[in-house]
Amino acid sequence: GVGVGVDVNGDVDNVVVSVIMPAHNEEKVVEEAIQSVFNEEYRPIELSIYVDGSTDRTLDVVRKCIENGAQQSNIQVVLSCTKCLKQQAHEQVFNDTMIRMCSCTRIEGEKEERKYKPGGVAFAKNRAIEQCTGRVLCFLDSDDYMTNDRVKHQVRLWQLHPQSLIGSQFFRLPEESTERYTRWANEMRDADLVLQRYKDCTVVQPTWFVAKDVFQRVGPYNETCKAEDLEWYYRFLDWYATMTSKTLVEIDNAISGAIVGHHQHAMLQEDNDNILTADSEMVGEHRKKMPKVVDGNDSGSSTPDVVLLLELPIVLLRRECVMYRYRQTSASHGVSRALLRSVRVQAMERQLLCHPPWSEGFSIWGAGKYGRLFYQELSEEMKKKVRCFCDVSDKLVGKMYNDHGKERKHLLRSIPIKAVSELTPPFITCVAMDRDNGFEQLLRSTHQEMQHGKDFLHFL
Repeated sequence: GVGVGVDVNGDVDNVVVSVIMPAHNEEKVVEEAIQSVFNEEYRPIELSIYVDGSTDRTLDVVRKCIENGAQQSNIQVVLSCTKCLKQQAHEQVFNDTMIRMCSCTRIEGEKEERKYKPGGVAFAKNRAIEQCTGRVLCFLDSDDYMTNDRVKHQVRLWQLHPQSLIGSQFFRLPEESTERYTRWANEMRDADLVLQRYKDCTVVQPTWFVAKDVFQRVGPYNETCKAEDLEWYYRFLDWYATMTSKTLVEIDNAISGAIVGHHQHAMLQEDNDNILTADSEMVGEHRKKMPKVVDGNDSGSSTPDVVLLLELPIVLLRRECVMYRYRQTSASHGVSRALLRSVRVQAMERQLLCHPPWSEGFSIWGAGKYGRLFYQELSEEMKKKVRCFCDVSDKLVGKMYNDHGKERKHLLRSIPIKAVSELTPPFITCVAMDRDNGFEQLLRSTHQEMQHGKDFLHFL
């Protein structure tokens, strides 16, 4: 359905979009982020900034940017910080209703640093969301920046998919950073935006665009979880399934049942074409940069091509709209792989493994390190449902995986390790993809009749 106040045949009707920007010690780059919002073509737009316990000049830089550019850009701005939140004193520096800005001074000295400690990324984003007035949330980190037409294009895509989480393609600085991950995220097929959800967040958080009422129904970021974006992403999918009166297993089956062959992008391509028709030359050049991504459903199928017409919870604008900066000091680098794995496994258990046919038993492709880490993260109840491990290694096939539990005192169960040729659905793959290890080719050749989403899902 289409949200109230949106004309699907024309422009979005005065929908205020709030750009959500948390900031912590970003004095060197935050100006570039703010200026990119001021340069956005879409109006009306609001910038909501929460400066979270910064001990550098971030608050001063932000305030100067607002004073110099907000009114000229006709941008609404809300600025608050740790000090005014604790003091419950949000003073307005300007009487202009377009600008609501606290008058706090930056944190200085050990005494103030102890008193005004940062709340963390999730805390800062929640505060920026609480103080904003927009109907749609557009996320942007304070060390990134966006193109001047990002909101213009994402809001038009949102009017076609008002209950979906919308992302965009991105580019990285430095340019060679996380090349494999960037390619995976930017070249994601429409169906895989849902089906590959347990590998990682299929749309990166700095590109998120979502209705505020949807965000509120899902609930705020978990402020006790350092993987707050991934945790919220899975809760969003839980909410979407409940909202549509379906389980995610049923959604997966519907997607995998709609075989699309070489027209995998047709589902959302028409939406993107409508958005980008004014830039037809750019569209052509853009698609040249998008090599076709294949998986087990793309080749060897005798099923006629079918255009996938399903409404999906995750939608990707196929245009690079955000510069996603790579830095070793970023908050995401402080999130352990163990925590990410735990969040992903917990989501998989409640969304997938507790529903038939998975609840009746499943197998794990990969008896090495990653398959065992996945198994060890499962709850005791789910471990009992693992029928076997499968692997290509002659050193492993025919042996048993012995589970002695976390305390390693008693043998709890022995699970056989079988050859891949013996693997039957449903199963989870715990083998790294896009590594020139022949995994994707082996999957297609040995299980060509199986459908991604229905018969198997990827965890790596």
